[in-house]
Amino acid sequence: LSLRGGHASDITDSGTVTVGGNLTATTDANDGVVNLGTLAVDGTVQLTTNGLGNATVVNDAGLNFAASTVGGNLVATATTGSMTDSGALAITGTSSFTTSANNATIVLDTTTNAFTGAVTITTNDDSGTDADATIDGGTTALILAASTIDGDLTVRSGNASGITDSGTVTV
Repeated sequence: LSLRGGHASDITDSGTVTVGGNLTATTDANDGVVNLGTLAVDGTVQLTTNGLGNATVVNDAGLNFAASTVGGNLVATATTGSMTDSGALAITGTSSFTTSANNATIVLDTTTNAFTGAVTITTNDDSGTDADATIDGGTTALILAASTIDGDLTVRSGNASGITDSGTVTV
């Protein structure tokens, strides 16, 4: 399914959007926003916002990002599965990645990812430490915001500024 919001239009949902394959959501103008809070996508999710447009996606299962560019902030939640990327993520604003399911992982390890703003990571494991997170910041400095990872955390940055935190990171 391909969605395009043009001429001062945002892309929003008012009910569950079910897609058996891949979803592409693109805004064309005026800092357009993608706000899809009730997705049921089986394939990949590709997001492109115009200017400083923000994007929010909540999928009913795992969340697999195709190559995406968000000029503003990205908030992403996988409610019953893990989160992965199959293409580079270029996020100019802050990023928030959450897996809600017990033992679900976050693996965003494409080496050309670019997270310019701070990254918040949240995983859940109610009985141990199996909800791991792996984040590759590509060539940008990686800034970790306050985060809770109920498993192991692996982070990488190819930038000379390296990896810093702007809040408490609990692992």
